[in-house]
Amino acid sequence: MTDLMTSLAVIFILLLVATLNNTQQEGEMTRKSILLKLREKLSSELKDYEQQGFEVTKDRKILGFDCGGPSGLLNFNVDQTKIPDRGVAFLQTVMPKMASTVCDTEFRDDVIQS
Repeated sequence: MTDLMTSLAVIFILLLVATLNNTQQEGEMTRKSILLKLREKLSSELKDYEQQGFEVTKDRKILGFDCGGPSGLLNFNVDQTKIPDRGVAFLQTVMPKMASTVCDTEFRDDVIQS
């Protein structure tokens, strides 16, 4: 009788592990899909700034993306904590568009849950 119960317990444990693995893979696929759509939308929304050197790229280290501004625009001067005026102006035009895209109803719920 105990051998039968042990065998049943092993079968249920294996089924549980398989179900958890499938659920995790589905979650990763959903997350990848959301991030891909978000990256594409950000790229299209901020296309006007590509001439200035702004780009949205895939981050190879993590499942996400990087937003990069024009080279040197946000560099601090030595022993300074103030962003240069050109950098502030750039951030004041780009950040509202980025925030409105990420907080768009299409992505809002998914971003909050991440």
